[in-house]
Amino acid sequence: MRQLARSARNLLGLTAGLCSIAGLAACHRSAPVSEGPKPHASIRDIMLYEIDPAADFVWESVSTDVTSEGVKEHQPHTTAEWQTVQSQALRLAEAPNLLVVPGRRVAHGGQSLDDVDAPGNLTAEQIEQKIVADPALFARLAADLQTAALKAVDAAKAHNSARLSDAGAAIDAACESCHRTYWYPGEADYLRAHGVTR
Repeated sequence: MRQLARSARNLLGLTAGLCSIAGLAACHRSAPVSEGPKPHASIRDIMLYEIDPAADFVWESVSTDVTSEGVKEHQPHTTAEWQTVQSQALRLAEAPNLLVVPGRRVAHGGQSLDDVDAPGNLTAEQIEQKIVADPALFARLAADLQTAALKAVDAAKAHNSARLSDAGAAIDAACESCHRTYWYPGEADYLRAHGVTR
C-alpha cells in the first residue's frame, strides 16, 4: 500500500509539472508580439531636419570669410565648442542608419523635392524606384556618408581643425555622390548638351 501511495503521489506531481509547462507554453503562444517601431519620417524629412543642419554645422565650424575688413578664420576653440561640433557630427553619422530603414518613403504625399522641375532631376517616385531596384547601392552610399561623418567625430574629439576640414570635404563628396545618383543624375548630361562645363 505504501508503494502504491508513493507511486500515486509521484504521478500527481508529474501531472502537475506537465500542466504548468503546458500552461507556460500557452501563455507564450498567446502573448502579443510587438512589431517594433515603424518609419514615419520620409527620406526628405531626414535630409531636411537631420542631415542638412548637422552637415552645415560641421562645414561652417571650420571656414574662412573674406570681407572688406579682411580674412576671418572660423574654428572651434573651447572644449564646449568642440563638444558641440562632435555632437553634430555624431548626429550626422547616425542619420544614414535612418535612411536605410526598410519601408521608408522618399517623400510623403504633398511633399515635393527641391528643384524637382530642373532638367535632369528625378521625382520622388523615380528616386524610390531606383532605391527599391538596388537597395545595396543605396546602403553603400549611405555608409559612405557615415564613414565621412565619423571622421568629423574623431577630428572633434582630437580638437584638430585640419582634420575636421578634411572630414568636411569627405562629407561633401559623399553627399554629392548620392545626389548625382538619385536626385539629379541627368544634370551632367543636360549641361554637356548645352555646352556648360563644371
